[in-house]
Amino acid sequence: MTHAATLNRRPLSLRKKLLFTLIIVVGLPILVELACRVAFGWNRHWLDCHRPHETLGWCLREGWAGKWGWTGGYARINAQGLRQDEDLGPKAPAEKRLLVLGDSVTFGANVKTSETYPEQLQGLLRQQRHPWRILNAGVTAYDASQEADWLETFGWELQPDALAVAFCRNDTSVSIRDRGPVGTRLGQWLTEHSIVCFRVERLYARCRAAWKGSSVEGTPLVQKQDLIYGWPLVDKAYRQIAASAKARGVPVVLFIWPTLDFLEERETEDLASKLINLAAELGWQVIDLEPAFRPTEARMFLDGDPIHPSAYGYARAAERLAQELPCLPWFYSPQVQETAVTKSSPSGR
Repeated sequence: MTHAATLNRRPLSLRKKLLFTLIIVVGLPILVELACRVAFGWNRHWLDCHRPHETLGWCLREGWAGKWGWTGGYARINAQGLRQDEDLGPKAPAEKRLLVLGDSVTFGANVKTSETYPEQLQGLLRQQRHPWRILNAGVTAYDASQEADWLETFGWELQPDALAVAFCRNDTSVSIRDRGPVGTRLGQWLTEHSIVCFRVERLYARCRAAWKGSSVEGTPLVQKQDLIYGWPLVDKAYRQIAASAKARGVPVVLFIWPTLDFLEERETEDLASKLINLAAELGWQVIDLEPAFRPTEARMFLDGDPIHPSAYGYARAAERLAQELPCLPWFYSPQVQETAVTKSSPSGR
């Protein structure tokens, strides 16, 4: 190109510069989004079954359906935020509801919805023609304090006639709720509808949670940085649940889950005695599920996972629960439903 041609070439106008900038800024993310959709699918199955929550940290995503790493295949979260295929409608006249609070053991980690113990227990009670409906309120990675707060945030509006609190031996470990701000409505909409925004948000959340977790490593079993660890965490949360249930006249039963390490005596600390004593103080009944796992078989738990039962392990536990629950003093009481409905105090989401 000659010097004269260079001098005669006109510079780009401001309008064209803005247009090219807009194409790059908008077009590049769209191309990345399209590439990700081709790789991961056009439907929103790349969303997992959780959503951020301003106080709980996270909860199940209402109305979600799809596959996720911990669902054991296709699963659905109903409109009430429970892992159940059907939404809850108005309460039938003879219906009684048992709301089961818990973590990933109750949620049913890596098993199908039909294989979770609340669902299997429901089937057994129906066979026995009991009017109880089992509501699976398990949320993965919850600690005991989150279960107590979930009950206040979501649980009472479901009008339970009784509560079951499922204790797993990792409930003494605190969960880091602060995973970053929930964000604006625009930000939430973008993470719900854009796989790129969702992946970026999750990467940020994991990095933040990892940093938060490392920053409190080695913290003793006392309150520090507004967190409570170990047995005090469980004790405080269960007392909160007990006070709330007592105010509404709702009975509580405690399910104590064993781990494979405990069953094979590799886990030395036995919290069962503390739980039984606390339950007696709070007026709760207790169902210890250890006998359901005796004699112990490795196939009762997921491969390489000493905490989460397999579908077979859940079936054994559901059978024991179906035997023990009808022995509780409130199971057949007609006053249970009436008291729970009249004293329940629904709360908004």
